[in-house]
Amino acid sequence: MRMLFTIAILLGLAAPAAAQTADRLYIMDCGHNSAKDQSRWSPGVNVGKPIELSDMCVLIKHREQWLLWDTGYPDAVADQPVDTPVGHATRAKKLAAQLGELAHFAQACPRANLRRRPDAADLLLSR
Repeated sequence: MRMLFTIAILLGLAAPAAAQTADRLYIMDCGHNSAKDQSRWSPGVNVGKPIELSDMCVLIKHREQWLLWDTGYPDAVADQPVDTPVGHATRAKKLAAQLGELAHFAQACPRANLRRRPDAADLLLSR
């Protein structure tokens, strides 16, 4: 009996999950950071070398559900960039403003997919 139970568990773990896809994926620029020392994020490696990091927020629509993955730097950073001995943090737009732009776009072009790259301000429409 134990053997059958073990086999059933192993088969359950080995069975592939059903693939699911997102209906829409929105990528937003949620901040930028430049630091003077990479080793802060990778101790002992690249000591003293500068690094630039970006923070992306991803809004995912799957059927009738929405998921916001990460919110980036606080909105206050859009009003006043942060300077510290470690580095510099900025945010071009507040998250609420970007979500408002997406809502306006979704109403104007309901069949379009919108993807925004954090390194470019262009919009790519497809479908």
